[in-house]
Amino acid sequence: MHLLLKNLLLVSCATALTIRTDLRTVGVPVILMEPGHLEAELMLHSQNALLSAKFSANDVATALAEGVDWRAKGAVTPAKDQGAHGYCGTFGRTCAAEGQYAIHSGHGLRNFSEEELVECIGWDKDQFTYFQNHGFMSSEDYPYNTTGPDMDPPIPGKSCKWDGSKVIPGTSDGAFTQVLSVAQGDEDQLAAWIYNFGPVNSGVDAGVFGLREQGCEATGDCWITRENCAKSQTRIDHSITLVGFGKDADKGDYWIVKNSWSTKFGNEGFIKLARGFKDNSHSDGCAHIACCGWIPCYGKCPQLSSLPAEDA
Repeated sequence: MHLLLKNLLLVSCATALTIRTDLRTVGVPVILMEPGHLEAELMLHSQNALLSAKFSANDVATALAEGVDWRAKGAVTPAKDQGAHGYCGTFGRTCAAEGQYAIHSGHGLRNFSEEELVECIGWDKDQFTYFQNHGFMSSEDYPYNTTGPDMDPPIPGKSCKWDGSKVIPGTSDGAFTQVLSVAQGDEDQLAAWIYNFGPVNSGVDAGVFGLREQGCEATGDCWITRENCAKSQTRIDHSITLVGFGKDADKGDYWIVKNSWSTKFGNEGFIKLARGFKDNSHSDGCAHIACCGWIPCYGKCPQLSSLPAEDA
């Protein structure tokens, strides 16, 4: 057995992870959460979350008609690479934080460090409370390190290297104020929220990504079609970020999904996934894509319900 896979199997037995070798294009194993464990991680990060209010029918119609791509609006960093680690949640939360910071801080888009969160608080711990206080260093100052096991600190050979003098201005000391739970299970409301306020972290059954047309990376036209959606067979096991949506004249409505499997996956690290798909097993979109929208508010949370998420 390949040494990397052998080590990953040992890690997965301890942390309820699943290894897939058929989803990426560069031979790197993909580490997915066992069904149920990603939901638990998302619940941890949504504790005390506020709930987004519903948009009017007119607001939804406007959003769906126009679509949005936050990459073109300067609120999305290039796709990153989690490597052979189960850190998808960390990458998804960081991307959502980058988007809210770029839109609301006045400082523009910055590349936040995932490694800081992994080493200084833990990949499946309450990262929001950590970065709310400590802020983010940049990926340039605190680069991602693919070595070491999937575990929480202290990690052998990977001590926390947080340096307050290198924290990105406007990311610490409560600049991120609150967690918001966005449009749970409702694709139209989720689209309206993204249209108005920016990228949203969510979950997906990553198995559908393996159904994309072989060789689509070469053409830059990778899609998860409605036919692919119908083959989704499990609950969410992977964290991604929705950075936009639109309509294709031939293939229909789609989400723009930012993944964390490098720029060699899909369309430079992004992929289009059918929007508006429902069947008896999926009332929350293709591969449960609208299951669990999450963002960290920068400053005042926009468009709030009067209830916290757990009371709604």
